[in-house]
Order: sequence, then C-alpha cells, then structure tokens
Amino acid sequence: KQIFLSVRDRPATNVQAAHGIGKSKCASVCVLWWVFAVGGLCITTAPTRRQVEEILWREVRTGYDSNRLNLGGERGKTFVRISATAYAFGFTAKSTDSNGFQGVHHDKLLVIIDESNGVSQEIDDGAISCATGAANRILRIGNPTEPGTPFESACKKSHIRIPVWTHPNVAWAYEKHKSGYH
Repeated sequence: KQIFLSVRDRPATNVQAAHGIGKSKCASVCVLWWVFAVGGLCITTAPTRRQVEEILWREVRTGYDSNRLNLGGERGKTFVRISATAYAFGFTAKSTDSNGFQGVHHDKLLVIIDESNGVSQEIDDGAISCATGAANRILRIGNPTEPGTPFESACKKSHIRIPVWTHPNVAWAYEKHKSGYH
C-alpha cells in the first residue's frame, strides 16, 4: 500500500527489497493501474531483455489476462494499450546510452526501472530527463547489492524498504524479540 500511495503522490519512489518479495508483482499492478485507471503512458526498463520480458512483463501479462474483460484494450509480449495515449511498453536500453529514452514525453508518464541496481547512470539520467511534468512519476525497484549505483544514490534521498521477514513466504519463520527479529 505504501508503494502504491507513493507512486500516486510523489515524483520518485525507490523501493529496496530482497529477491522474491513481490517487487515485480507490485510494479506490474502499477503498470496496469497507470494505463487503465490513470490513462497515461508507462515505460519500463531493466538491465537485461530477460528481466524485462520474463520478470516484470510476465507479471503484467498475467495481471492483464486475468482481468482482460474488465480492462479492455490489448496486449502483446511487452505492451498493453487501451488507446493511442493510454499504453505501456517495456524495453531494454543499451547500458551506456541515455538516448533510448529520448523523445518519450507524456502529461501522465510513469517510468519503472526494474532491477534498478543494475541500471547505469546514463539510463537513470535518461529516465529522469523524461519525467519532468507535474504528473510524471518514476518507480525504481531493486535489491540494493552494489554500492555506488544510481539506485543507491536515489535511495539515500528517500526509499521504501521491504524487510524480507515481512513477506508471507517467510514471515512464519521470523519471530520478533525485544532485540529485533530472529
């Protein structure tokens, strides 16, 4: 809920979480919400084509297919669309070329950077250069495993952290003590 409210209300949302926590599922809900409820343009990227197609967009396809009759529109492997102005697509930009984002503008733009820890400064800068309008948003999600990345810098300004022990898959194994989680 905190992530969704942040994407709705803030220009940038940075989410730090471990593997298998549900980051991509959450991002896929944001994609569909942005297109079908907000009526905007959502672009997604990740460091590799596999991450774009088989992680985030697999979740988007599953969510869309489960709600196709209610949503309308159409989908492909890495796009959903309801109209010429309300659509989303995913792509992998070359790691050193911010030009992959050039020319992407929309009054209601959401940029999602999945596996953000592996995205270069050039790609992060390219995404930021597109999201300049008052109703534009950036969602960075990832597992912060390396220092010195643009994701780490963004998270130092503000972030939402999802502790692994809160995820339903593992929460049963953790017990809260006065000294912390065990």
